[in-house]
Amino acid sequence: MNATIEFNKVSNFLKGYDNILFALIFGSATKGKTSKLSDVDIGIYTTEEIPLLEIGKMVVWMEKIVKKRVDLVVLNDLFKQRPNFAFQVVSTARLLFAKDEDAFVNFKKNVYLYYLDTKPLIDMMKISLEKRIKTGNFGERNYA
Repeated sequence: MNATIEFNKVSNFLKGYDNILFALIFGSATKGKTSKLSDVDIGIYTTEEIPLLEIGKMVVWMEKIVKKRVDLVVLNDLFKQRPNFAFQVVSTARLLFAKDEDAFVNFKKNVYLYYLDTKPLIDMMKISLEKRIKTGNFGERNYA
């Protein structure tokens, strides 16, 4: 499979949706670390909520194009819900297309701001989890 050609086809497919402002590919596909079992991670930013059934149809069509499993992530509020994951997405992302450059820039800005605001808490939780695992207290309540 020529990845560039396939991603161009995915890009053209997604551009056909008027309510998708930009799309990204992220994860192992952008790092060149794919295998036969790898999936393709794609993020979309929309002007309105897309019904779950329509998202399912989009995934099916993209899987036919790339001949791999596709994970489709709606990016709109990802930076609020999962700032660490949103940061990982942006850090590895390759832009497939942007109909609205300002929306893309604002999304990236919000991802970085939310991530930097929550990073100390994320680090503290990671240290606490590692400590509980090392001391054998993982899974036990440590609060009243």
